[in-house]
This record gives sequence, C-alpha cells and structure tokens, in this order.
Amino acid sequence: MTSHAPGTATVPATSPDVNAPTPATHPRHRIDDLLTAPIRLSIVAALSRADEIEFRILRDSIEISDSALSKQLAALEQASYVTVRKGYLGKRPRTWLSVTAEGRGALRRHLAALTAIVEGEDARDGDLDAGAGAGATAHIHTAASTPSASR
Repeated sequence: MTSHAPGTATVPATSPDVNAPTPATHPRHRIDDLLTAPIRLSIVAALSRADEIEFRILRDSIEISDSALSKQLAALEQASYVTVRKGYLGKRPRTWLSVTAEGRGALRRHLAALTAIVEGEDARDGDLDAGAGAGATAHIHTAASTPSASR
C-alpha cells in the first residue's frame, strides 16, 4: 500500500489508454457472419428442429440445388456448425446431416442479436438510451407520430 501526504492524489501506475477502442455493445456485433447468408441460416434452422435430416429431404425443403447445398454445407461443416454422415440405405448411398451443439449455440446467439436489434435493445443493459447519460430521453419518431410533409 502506498502512502501519500494528505490532500495529494495517488496516480495509478498505468493510465487508461485513451486511444483504446471502446467495447462493441450494439447487438449487430453479435450477429454470426456465417448465418447472415439466407441459405446457411435456412440449413442450420432446419437441422436444429431434428436430430438428423437426409440430404435430399433438406435440399427439397429449402428449395436449393444439390451443388448449392453441398457448397453451403462445406462452409458450415468447416465452422463445426454441422456434421455430415455418409452411409448406405440398402445399396443406395445416402448423406445425413445434423447440427452440432456449436451450431445450435451460434443460431441461438444470432437470433438473439437480431431480436435485440429489432426490439431496440442495447447490449449494456437492454435500454435503448444506455450510454446517453442519466436523465436522457430518446427522441424517436415513428411514421404515426411524425407530421407528413404533404399535409
């Protein structure tokens, strides 16, 4: 413990870096870039509702070609969001797909971020005005509350 004379201030050994980036708090920073693509979002969402789905069933349900589905699955598999299992049903080759725990978590966080954006939540405390200062009021105009320019 450092002692100092009465009336003098103790300067911390390290000062906060004034140029340090502020932490990202807006919900958009929690959006999963991989799931912003509608096809990949559709794949993970569909797989999250089942233990396993056969390739052609998923292809037909999200209305996509074999090659496009394969390409998107490769990206999701590389990110460990889905697993691909190949085998046979009788003598016919089949591919079964499932979402991983990591993929489920990514989908849950992605959807929560989108919901927070739509509902106007701030990541710091759920308040739209967080960071605006004590007593600050939001001035938000909706189409219903803003006078029309043609009136």
